[in-house]
Amino acid sequence: MSVASGSRVAALPWQEAVLRWIAAGVDGLAAVALAALLSNTSGVYFAQRAVATFRIGRPETVWKGPVPMLLGAVSTLAYGVAFALLLVWLTEALFGTSPGKLLVRREIATVPRHRWRALWKRFALKASGAWMFCLALALGSWPLVAAAGLATGVVVLGFLPVPFGRQALHDRLASTTVRTTRVGEAGVRC
Repeated sequence: MSVASGSRVAALPWQEAVLRWIAAGVDGLAAVALAALLSNTSGVYFAQRAVATFRIGRPETVWKGPVPMLLGAVSTLAYGVAFALLLVWLTEALFGTSPGKLLVRREIATVPRHRWRALWKRFALKASGAWMFCLALALGSWPLVAAAGLATGVVVLGFLPVPFGRQALHDRLASTTVRTTRVGEAGVRC
């Protein structure tokens, strides 16, 4: 049967994982582009907060050598990416898909009765590292920077079961799954 007649050929688990990594890459590029657009506003704010949080330029800092100089050259972009990533991933909570998922024809499936709750829960779990990093810079907190790194690591490691046909950790915890967009339903739905 063909796709036009309504049947679908399911992707193999490893193919699904590749498509989801492509979607994540597109979302990442969208976040970098958005961070570049916002670099004169939120980028400046987060870069200034990073100087205070990481004690850049002070003798007691661990940030010595060429790293602070290199980051300083692109700081309004680099430190704004976490905030921009939050905005890109916000599309998943609002519309059930992201720019990358839309490109590879994927959407987040939930139980209809609990759709909004599940989408927001998934967003909170998946974006926890970015949330914590933005909060850490705003508050000037090293422990929150470490927690943001840990949360990001958990989200990345939580994706490891996907090539084996299992749900990612954030999908399991939020009772969601990522599926192929149905024929004729491509596009953003509210």
